[in-house]
Amino acid sequence: MSNKKQIGYCLVLWLAILPLCGLAEEVLSLGEISSNLLGPVGLLANVGYKIFYVLGAGFILGSGLRYRAHRINPNEVRFGEVLFLLVLGVLLVLLPFIMNLSQGASILQDQ
Repeated sequence: MSNKKQIGYCLVLWLAILPLCGLAEEVLSLGEISSNLLGPVGLLANVGYKIFYVLGAGFILGSGLRYRAHRINPNEVRFGEVLFLLVLGVLLVLLPFIMNLSQGASILQDQ
């Protein structure tokens, strides 16, 4: 490796670490650390809810398409597959609602 590349890599590494030095001076308690982690976890939960909605809608749509294929040729597609896709899609759509209800109940009990 040439000397210029080594200097370039060291410069990039130094510029990447430099902003972290200012953050390292701040001392956080465990409570502050946990409250800082709640924001990203909440965003991740919201993304998960949206993924559940999209997957559930996809499974429901897929069950409709498989039912149409079952109506054309019952030997090709079993009705159990159609029923399974429909039940799985409904559960995936309802899962965020159930999770929100359980979170609301735990908040109400704490008061």
